[in-house]
Amino acid sequence: MDASSRDDFVIAIRSAFLKKGNKQRFSLIFLIIFSLIFLVLGMFMDWVGIVLLIMPVFLPIVLKLGFDPIWFGILFCVNMQVSFLSPPFGPAAFYLKSVAPPHISLIDIFRGFGPFICLQLIVLACVMFFPELTQNFHEFVPRKW
Repeated sequence: MDASSRDDFVIAIRSAFLKKGNKQRFSLIFLIIFSLIFLVLGMFMDWVGIVLLIMPVFLPIVLKLGFDPIWFGILFCVNMQVSFLSPPFGPAAFYLKSVAPPHISLIDIFRGFGPFICLQLIVLACVMFFPELTQNFHEFVPRKW
């Protein structure tokens, strides 16, 4: 996909949504779609493969939409953290199984991950809907005088 076709795609989608007069909804829909794609791909692929395959496609679109690339990178990292625990290929479960006692099954480990996955999805939603949590963090750090 070259740059002109990507620009045409963004312009076509943007014009379809802007006719309705709601820029926020357009941006929100794209963020949710990107996050869902990251979560699904993260269930089956390693994060390095996702970065090499998907980021060259998504990052120019994100920049054209006016999002901060650092914030989008943090959003990507939170998505990958969720996928690190999620079945069917959650690598953290296999690491834990290798050191767990023999009577603990892999299904038990995945069941135990449920609350943590829910917490990470809450953090993902907070990072997505409140980008100032990641962008203005330096303002909250106490300074030494």
